[in-house]
Amino acid sequence: MRTFGVPVKRLRAIAPWVIGLAILAYLLWPYRLPEKRAVFVSAFRNAPPWAAGAAVAGALAAYIADTFVTWCVFAWTHVRMRFREVAIIRGVTYFFAVVNYNLGQVAMVVVLARKGVRAARATGIILFMMGINLVVLVAFAATAVAKVEPRLRVVVWAVAGLLPLYLLVIAVRPRILASRELFAPLFDLGLRGHLLGSLARAPHVIAMMGAHFAIMRAFGVAVPISTAALFIPIIFVVAVLPISVQGLGTTQAVAVQLLAPYAPSDAAVLAYSLYTQVIWALTLVVIGTVCVRTQYGRSIRTAAAAAKK
Repeated sequence: MRTFGVPVKRLRAIAPWVIGLAILAYLLWPYRLPEKRAVFVSAFRNAPPWAAGAAVAGALAAYIADTFVTWCVFAWTHVRMRFREVAIIRGVTYFFAVVNYNLGQVAMVVVLARKGVRAARATGIILFMMGINLVVLVAFAATAVAKVEPRLRVVVWAVAGLLPLYLLVIAVRPRILASRELFAPLFDLGLRGHLLGSLARAPHVIAMMGAHFAIMRAFGVAVPISTAALFIPIIFVVAVLPISVQGLGTTQAVAVQLLAPYAPSDAAVLAYSLYTQVIWALTLVVIGTVCVRTQYGRSIRTAAAAAKK
């Protein structure tokens, strides 16, 4: 199928880049003026050297924590793997996800398929891992929203209010859902698995939030901790929306809207966001490159590329 002469598959791959770069270009447009550009460049120059260290350390800590929770979920769903193997898998999927998020997910499905897990069940396991990530993010936001931003109470609490409903479904185990292979891992893990999964996921989210908070302060964005507990999860959620590549453009737009009142200028917020995203992505690429170059990583890369075709 083609749209204006362009294959739909190709269009889907290009669209996130176009959207993200268009939003970023809009945000950067005011800085074409010399006086504005000087403020923007100054925001980078004034950042202390330790900001880069905080970004790299945060990415490494998040990688280790993400590997741990993935290893736990695999074990709970009877996929036996060594911690080193899971670390390589996470690194490879990071490498793919920087280029193409869907390819990163395909790589995970391929790995699970090699362990004898059917594609639908493998997808269900990935959904569980994504779900507990969202649960932890919403938990942080819901506990902070009352004190920080009353205007967001309705939205955040409405999302948080869906959690008890979801857990009720998991507890009741309606046959129409529990019998489907795609959703089976969610019900097999049950309430206990969701609780343990959320606890295991918390260090990953805390590592990312801590790094962002430190880098914000390095760029003069003086956000109180309670405010950061609300705003940073929102930024994270926007970053994973599939409308741009790795949240490029969309992340910066939301960060400026939320954090500008706490910064010396919009330029400081934009600089913090771009600085963090670039160093974080480069760190993950390095981790991914090291993992892809291992024998196990090369086999995953080949199998994932073949499955994507």
